Amino acid sequence: MLVKEDHRDLQTSTGPMRVYFYQPNLLEYPHAKFPARSYRQPRLDLSTGVVVFTEIYQVTGPLHRFCRQIASQGYVVACNESFHEFEVPGVVIPYDVEGAYIFGRGSYGSWGGWFRCLPTRPLTHANARIRPGTDRGNRYKVEKKLAAYDEDATLAIDALVAHPNCNGKIGATEWMSSLMISRAIIITIPYLAGMCLGGHLAFRMSPSNTFSPLPQAALDPRVLATVTYFATDIHSRTLGKNLHDDSLERSGEIRGELLMIFGKQDTHVPRAGRDLIRGTLEEKGVTFSWCEYQAQHAFIRDELSKGRYDAALSKVCFDSLLELFHRKLYLDLGARAGEAVAAEHIC
Repeated sequence: MLVKEDHRDLQTSTGPMRVYFYQPNLLEYPHAKFPARSYRQPRLDLSTGVVVFTEIYQVTGPLHRFCRQIASQGYVVACNESFHEFEVPGVVIPYDVEGAYIFGRGSYGSWGGWFRCLPTRPLTHANARIRPGTDRGNRYKVEKKLAAYDEDATLAIDALVAHPNCNGKIGATEWMSSLMISRAIIITIPYLAGMCLGGHLAFRMSPSNTFSPLPQAALDPRVLATVTYFATDIHSRTLGKNLHDDSLERSGEIRGELLMIFGKQDTHVPRAGRDLIRGTLEEKGVTFSWCEYQAQHAFIRDELSKGRYDAALSKVCFDSLLELFHRKLYLDLGARAGEAVAAEHIC
C-alpha cells in the first residue's frame, strides 16, 4: 500500500512536541475497509494504530522508513520526537559522533540542510558550533525527567486514538529505548514498538490493568501488544533524570503481550542484563516472547555509518512484529479467560 504522512505539534507541560503520522493511502480504493473492533461498536472503515518510540537520535531517516513499512501493512502510525525540551521541532540528531544539527522540512525526509549550533535552548539557526551527536542524545536521555517521558507517551497515544483514520486499537514498538505510561480508557487499544531508548519506553507503556491518573502514569491499559528492539537501560534501571526508574519492578503489571528482541553481541545490554530482564518476566508471569540473534546493537538501523545493519535479520524481526500485531490487533479474540493452560508432556 502507498503511504501518506503529516505531522502535528502537541503542547506538553515542557513545551511543544512534534508527532509524525503515517497512514495507508489507497488512491484507487477510496472506500477501503480495514478489520476493526471497538468495545462499543465496530468501525470498519478505519485502521488500527501503532505508536513508535525513537532512539536517542529522534526521528531519523531509518526511523521514518520503519514507520512507513508498518503503515504500508494497513496501520496508522504515530512517532513523537523524544527530546523536544532540548531541541526545536524537526531536529534530527546525527549518528556520527562529530555532531551537527539537521533541520527537517516536515516528515518527508527532505532535509533543509546541516546547521551547526551553540548549546542554547531553544536552538536557532544563527548559532555556530559543533556538538557531538551521540553524546548529545545520551545526555538528553538522562537529563529528561521520567514523568516527562510518560507524559509524552500518553499524549502520543491520545493523538493516535483521536486520529480520524484510526479505529482506536493501538500497538507499540520502539527503536532501542525505554518508557512507561498509563490511563484507563479501555475503549481504545494501541500497539507499541521501539528501539534502543524507544525500546525501554515501549516496555514502560506495555498494558496493565492499573489505573493511574496523569501525569504520574505507569503502564497504559490501552496497549494490547508491545515490540521492543534492543531496549536499553531496563536492566540497569537508569532511564531519566536521577538514573532511577521502576520499569522492571513494575513489569508484573503487564497484561498485554510482549515481544523483546536483542542481539547477542549488544554491548549496551550484556548477557547478564538480558538474563535479568528475561528472568524477571518469567518470575512475574508476563506473557512474552524472547528473541536473541547473532547481531550487535541497533542491527535493524538501515544506515551503514557504524557497520551493524543486518537486512536479513531485520526482515525476520519485522515478520515477527507483523505476526504479533495481526494476531492481537486485527483478530477479534475477545477478552482473555483464565490463566494459561499447562502443556501436556507428550512426544
